[in-house]
Amino acid sequence: MIEEEELVGNGSLDQQTELAIANPDRFTGIATLVYAVEDLPLCHRFLSDWGVIETESNSRGSIWETPIGQKIFLRQYDGDSGVPGLQEIIWGVGDLAALGEIAEDLGKDLELSLDSDGTIHTKDPNGFGVGFSAFTPKEIQSQPQPVNSPGRRERVGEPGTNCKRATPLRLGHVVFQTPFVEAAEKFYRDRLGFWLTDRYPGKAAFLRCAARSDHHNIAFFRTNVTEPHFEHAAFEVCDIHEVFGGGLYIKDKGWQTQFGPGRHATSCAYFWYFQNPCGGNIEYFADNDFADETWSPRDIPPSPTSIAEWGMFDGISRFSGKTKAWIRPLER
Repeated sequence: MIEEEELVGNGSLDQQTELAIANPDRFTGIATLVYAVEDLPLCHRFLSDWGVIETESNSRGSIWETPIGQKIFLRQYDGDSGVPGLQEIIWGVGDLAALGEIAEDLGKDLELSLDSDGTIHTKDPNGFGVGFSAFTPKEIQSQPQPVNSPGRRERVGEPGTNCKRATPLRLGHVVFQTPFVEAAEKFYRDRLGFWLTDRYPGKAAFLRCAARSDHHNIAFFRTNVTEPHFEHAAFEVCDIHEVFGGGLYIKDKGWQTQFGPGRHATSCAYFWYFQNPCGGNIEYFADNDFADETWSPRDIPPSPTSIAEWGMFDGISRFSGKTKAWIRPLER
């Protein structure tokens, strides 16, 4: 956990751009991810195991959705579109007027293409595909398992449940590694009106697309990469039980852990990352910090304990280690 004396707060609004303050809810979150993949059947199997919903499929690709209506497009990599993996992130915009304002501003110095429905496509300073479309997420009501603690009994008269697999409710954020963190932060804040949540000075910037939003919807890290690189996409599940239950299910299906389970120190989310055959890594997360206009951006000294309060690099199994001996009588 990050100690308060390690942090430097910058005030709730004095670190935000005028564009962000004037348009606190311009964006509605991530609307679409577009991947170009080399092995469609493998990626179809992975997303099915991951728990998102397939809505369309043919020999050239498929479309998957979260319960709130976000889409994941898979298409066959054709060799003519750079490298396989994530091709574009499309951000949801609350109304057509705001979409027009974005097109007018970005069109002053960036090359844009527009679809018939008004969706805008361009590149950010790191060369990542970025788009904008009208998108209103469906409203859902999650049902985390009630928790019992001393003096606060929420689950009374009924047993708790075990989570056998995860059903991701929404796509929460994307993260990139890049040597050009400052340029990325400037573009998303100055040109689009994203909000600064926290920084690792000189190392990382955590941004959210609206005043009231998850701790971050996009983040940029300066690591040892020499070229910008997509790191992961993160899907929110109901609670910590689903992080563990979903992760165990994915591991049992033969997919490889990248990092986790664990708990982030900066956003306080529980997490479990896996290698994603579609490109980069992929994360289950739950119990993330949620920011609003009163959040004071922090300068957090970068360190391993800034990233995670605790974490495991090899995942976990349902039963492992020396304590496995006690379950053997139950297997007879």
